[in-house]
Amino acid sequence: MIPRSQRTADPLNEFDYRVAAIISSRRGAANAIAIGEIIAQMWPEEWFRMSGSARWLRNHEREIKGAVHNLRRAGRAVGSNRGAMKALPKGYFMVETAKELEDTVGPLRRQALNQLVTVGRLLGSDREKLRDLAGQIRLALEPAEGRAGGSPVQEL
Repeated sequence: MIPRSQRTADPLNEFDYRVAAIISSRRGAANAIAIGEIIAQMWPEEWFRMSGSARWLRNHEREIKGAVHNLRRAGRAVGSNRGAMKALPKGYFMVETAKELEDTVGPLRRQALNQLVTVGRLLGSDREKLRDLAGQIRLALEPAEGRAGGSPVQEL
């Protein structure tokens, strides 16, 4: 448990909130906003000058993806279309349906399980280390203080 003196009331920063404000107007997968559009809104003056620079775009894409990660870690229902469904635009949106939530969580779940398999293989057959890992996972999944019993997904 994190000592009370080291906890912060809000895990999100100003940048995260600016990204959230842009995404929050996009309700449902059909209204997703592409990461390039988010970048253009976040840095409008630089966008016209620098949008042709692949390095500039990659750096800002990482920043946007980091903010989305932070929003999700804070329980915000930010969905994403990764292009698997051709009829829907690629990008981020506010989840509106159970299917949209599952379509967003599915790839994240597969990625997490894949990483856990890798960690398990690296630990080998050491049962004590595997039990420790299982305990760490349980602790990481326990609700934070003050959120017990609440919805795991929050609105922006």
